[in-house]
Amino acid sequence: MDYEALLDEEVKAFIAKTASCYPERGEPPTISQIREDYEAMCAQFSAPYPEGLKVADAVIEVPSLPPISLRWYQPQGASKLPALIYFHGGGFVMGGLESHDSICADLAFDAGLEVMAVDYRLAPEHLFPAALNDVAAAVEYFCAHQPDRPFLLAGDSAGAWLAARLSHQLAASEKPLLGQLLIYPTLGGDVDSGSYLVHADAPMLTRQDVLWYSRQFWGTENPELQDGPLVQKDFSALPPTLIFAASCDPLCDDGPAYAAKIKAAGGRAHCFIEEGLIHGYLRGRKEGPKIKDSFTRMVQAACALSQSNWPYDL
Repeated sequence: MDYEALLDEEVKAFIAKTASCYPERGEPPTISQIREDYEAMCAQFSAPYPEGLKVADAVIEVPSLPPISLRWYQPQGASKLPALIYFHGGGFVMGGLESHDSICADLAFDAGLEVMAVDYRLAPEHLFPAALNDVAAAVEYFCAHQPDRPFLLAGDSAGAWLAARLSHQLAASEKPLLGQLLIYPTLGGDVDSGSYLVHADAPMLTRQDVLWYSRQFWGTENPELQDGPLVQKDFSALPPTLIFAASCDPLCDDGPAYAAKIKAAGGRAHCFIEEGLIHGYLRGRKEGPKIKDSFTRMVQAACALSQSNWPYDL
């Protein structure tokens, strides 16, 4: 694939800035080094908090689980509105509250919604279902302490997987889940077809990267054991779902495939295919107008879901 022709100068500059954050070591990095490099890279794209945004950390204690760290982003007046619960990306291996701090702050401020960011245990030290158990416990905590308050689930990449998978768990419950916002999600699609092959060597994320992260998360290469959102049996009770997929991303096809299953089951779902963008582009929302425009659409999507407004696919 000729990415030199497919990508514009803004996106190429974002890719180059990202690549510049990773040192040449001459040998494969350790898990610890992978995490350190990722955090350093994310810090290069961070921005000061928007004026007037309140940010507070909390640690919750849950029976049978380690303590779970949360970070609240509170725009003025947002406490009376639905909340957005956000799960960070990083391939299930990297990331945390710091890596996505600036993203969550901007999302909260621009959408005018209170955001609760959730930390979770990382692979390979903690295999599935550790991360899913952590985010599920955080949502239970939210619902117990703010009963009847509506909320959205959101996340990028691996965090989007967690949001979607948790939405399936909550489908039979009476919790006031208004919708889910999934950003360039990995959802368990067929790695031997479609975008996984067309964009196998895409910048920022390759097919081999996807397979490596999957092995860390599941502890196996057996796809029959990988219980992802796309292989669930029932899609009929899922909340309205908005998905942003990057066209130059091996994961691109997962988004429309998931949306199609929800719609086939009678639900509401829409997938935006963001042309000329690559995996991880959310960090570059301040680097140029193309990525910023996509972030603006994400903010609009969060607002629409929080208001139970559906102007899509009409």
